[in-house]
This record gives sequence, C-alpha cells and structure tokens, in this order.
Amino acid sequence: MTTAPATTVPAAPARHSARKVRLRGERSPIASVGLHLTLIVASVIAVFPVLWVLLTSLKPAAYATTTDFFKETTTQNYTNLIQNTKFLTWFGNSLLIAGLTTLLGVIVSASTGYAVSRFRFPGKRGLMWTLLITQMFPVAVLIVPIYNIMAGMGLLNQPAGLVITYLTISVPFCAWMMKGFFDTIPREIDESGQVDGLTPFGTFW
Repeated sequence: MTTAPATTVPAAPARHSARKVRLRGERSPIASVGLHLTLIVASVIAVFPVLWVLLTSLKPAAYATTTDFFKETTTQNYTNLIQNTKFLTWFGNSLLIAGLTTLLGVIVSASTGYAVSRFRFPGKRGLMWTLLITQMFPVAVLIVPIYNIMAGMGLLNQPAGLVITYLTISVPFCAWMMKGFFDTIPREIDESGQVDGLTPFGTFW
C-alpha cells in the first residue's frame, strides 16, 4: 500500500500592520517646506511679544504707542530705571526669593516623592490625599488664610514669608509629580545601592 507524498503548503506572507516610519531624508519636499513654514510661523508668534517689548523699551516716551521703533533709539529708559528707582534692590530680592523657593522646593518635593514612592509608613495614604486635595483649591481661596498665618508669625513684607507662600502652592503638585517619576524607576536600582552599602538617603541621592 503506497501513500501519497506529503505536500507542504507555503506559509502566507505575514502582514505588517505597523506602518513604515519615514525617516528625515524620506520626507517629501512639499511636506518639508510645510513643516518648516509652520515652525517659522510658530517661532515668530512666540518671539514677537518679547521683541515688541524690547524695541518699545528703546523708544522715547513720545513714541511709546507708535510703531516707529528705530526713529529715535535711546537707552534713557534704562538709565532712569536704574538711577531713579530701586530696581537693582527689587531685582536682587526677586533672585533671592526665586532661588530659595527653587532650592527648597526641589529638595522637599523630591524627597517627599521618593519617600511616598518607595516606603510604607503610617499616614502614607493620608499624605497622598493631602497632596491631591490641596491642588483642588485655587490660589485665590488660600490668599486670606496664608496672609493671616504670615501676619501671626510676623513674616509680612519678609522674603521668608514669600518663600513659604510659594512653597505652600508649589510643593504639593511637584511632590505628586516626583512620586509618579520615581514609580517609573525600577526598584532593582535601589536594591543594588543597598548591596553597595548605601543608606536610604544615599540611594535617593
């Protein structure tokens, strides 16, 4: 009894559902021109207000509301600002407050986000709810309570009062964002740091 030889059916070619991604050199000239024109227009729109303010600052007061930018260019506005006002003091105060707020905000937010992401401790759920709920209140609602607290502590018209106020508003949001960032980092990195003898703070650093 003879059997018919087995026939192999050729496999159907697999369909690639994923679309081929065009490289930069494969973009058509029309698409390239359209892309660059869009980027140029967006850049002009973004830079125009800043350029307008800069050119206006170089005009005399008589031409402040006109479009004659290069008719009588002068630096008298800057001279008056520096000589007749306390601009340098104001600018220094702004740098001090912004620098302290940034430094303290990064330290508090990053360490809080890391602790909430990596450790289990009593009150963790309550802390997470607090960080979330505080973002639901608009700043205008917090102005009066913060003012009363700063007045009671004697921090009105003080850099420390402004720093604390800015931290009150920014730290909850930043800590929540940092927690989400640390969640994306594998815990194996922490474990390898512990194997190398690092403390929890050393691993965080």
